Amino acid sequence: MHPAPDPPHGAGPTRRQVSHGIAWSVPVVAVALATPAAAASTSLTDVGAFEISIDNLNSVSGYGFVLGGPAPLPAATIVTITITGREDAGVWRSTTIWIPPSTRGRTRVFTLSRDIQPTENWRCFSDWNTVGGPTPEFLLEAVVTLPPGYTGTGATTSSRLTIE
Repeated sequence: MHPAPDPPHGAGPTRRQVSHGIAWSVPVVAVALATPAAAASTSLTDVGAFEISIDNLNSVSGYGFVLGGPAPLPAATIVTITITGREDAGVWRSTTIWIPPSTRGRTRVFTLSRDIQPTENWRCFSDWNTVGGPTPEFLLEAVVTLPPGYTGTGATTSSRLTIE
């Protein structure tokens, strides 16, 4: 068999040129398709079923929340506390590591300054209580946000306390 003659100059690429171009473009297309898939498959660290829950329900030392889990909770974890039904959330304190929250308004944001180990809990509490007088109805809510790169399978990421 004889190879087909090349078409006249200017009539378009030859079959040989087309097949040569396809052979070189397949690896480029394969790499281009694999790159977004590799970028999208980031690995997350699972800290497991951590929990934030209500703490100090006796109302003598103030209301608060406790945070802990089966694995270390990473630094830069954020706990946001919001109050509804009062003008100001008051002063909040923490028993362990934190970066001081804002001091006015209805929201307090705590950022953990180091990891919390499974053998310890992080606690925060308000400086007000219901002893010594009537308390208007209010709602406290705490929400935990893990830093990028972390997930908490089975975690309880929020807790609410209603005082009526």
